[in-house]
Amino acid sequence: MRVTVSDNGRGPDGGDTGSPGYGIIGMRERVAACGGRLRVGRNPDGNGFTVDATLPTGAERPERGKRA
Repeated sequence: MRVTVSDNGRGPDGGDTGSPGYGIIGMRERVAACGGRLRVGRNPDGNGFTVDATLPTGAERPERGKRA
C-alpha cells in the first residue's frame, strides 16, 4: 500500500496544530517496524513538503521481530 501526503508550504491556517509529538521520527519508526519505506522532503518546485510511505500488505509483511 502506498500513502502520499503533500502540502503547498503555506502552513496552518491559524487553527489548532495539535500537541507536539515525534513527527517524522515516529513515522520512520512505525513504517520500519512493519517493513515499509518512508520518503520525506520538500516538493521539487520548492513549495511545500511531501511524505510518501510504502507499506507491505498481507503475505509481504515480515515476521514480527525480523527485518525485510
